[in-house]
Amino acid sequence: MNFKHVEYFLTMAEVLNFTEAARRHNVAQPTLTKAIRKLEDSVSGALFLRDGKHTRLTKLGRTLHEEFAKIAKNYGRLKETASQTLNTDSATLNIGINSTISVNAFDQFFAAFTKQHPNIMLIFHTITDQAVSDLLLTDTIDCSFCVGQDSPNQKILSTGLFTEKFVAAFADVHAFHKLNTVPLELFVKETYIDRLHCEFRAQIVNEIKQHDENFMPHILSDREDFAQTLIKSNCGVSIMPERAVFMEGISTRPVQGLSLSRTVKLFTIYGGGVAEAIRDMRDFANHYDWE
Repeated sequence: MNFKHVEYFLTMAEVLNFTEAARRHNVAQPTLTKAIRKLEDSVSGALFLRDGKHTRLTKLGRTLHEEFAKIAKNYGRLKETASQTLNTDSATLNIGINSTISVNAFDQFFAAFTKQHPNIMLIFHTITDQAVSDLLLTDTIDCSFCVGQDSPNQKILSTGLFTEKFVAAFADVHAFHKLNTVPLELFVKETYIDRLHCEFRAQIVNEIKQHDENFMPHILSDREDFAQTLIKSNCGVSIMPERAVFMEGISTRPVQGLSLSRTVKLFTIYGGGVAEAIRDMRDFANHYDWE
């Protein structure tokens, strides 16, 4: 992807005027318009609705704006850092990772990878599962560790790494700590902390409601660290993947009557033209002992 096109898009999203956006980038309006068209072609959808003199973002445009803004924000700094620290034999991997995947599940993996491939710089970006395909196809990221559905696009290859069960999470001092398995009828009586970024939150709530139709979350948070801090402080309990806990002071147990799991996958572009560093990451992940 040409990052200049991303910059054009971000400016257009701000001013919603092709003439003004072109002026800010000191380019002719047709040049900017053509770049936006190329970006739209690469994501297979319109980013702007052009209605006479009025221009506004489409749903796709609004979704990708957040993802592009995160990555473009530090792009200049990353380029400078790379040029200062990398030699001509080095490479950079931009890695997208879902916010609900704990570093605990990957710290040893990335430590081993960088030891074996010291000339590859890893740059991590927090992304959503919904944006994986678009970010890969536009070369905004090189690979992604997520838990979403496999893409229908044949250019995207998914590799299953490990499967983890959803378990009850609670403070070490909670009474559940003495149990080997938490009965669902006891769990629903507790203050429930709803992790808003959990990919399976709807399924979790629906499955619990099958046992107690009056069940409702008490605390909702879109910040994983805040949710786990509340759990650690014994403010409530939650359901989360068994490897997702990253704070000391939190215990987990299986929930009797709850059978949900997720598979963490590596997503990359498929084909012979993939960069060597991406192939190195894919091969290393395939042979790594995730147990």
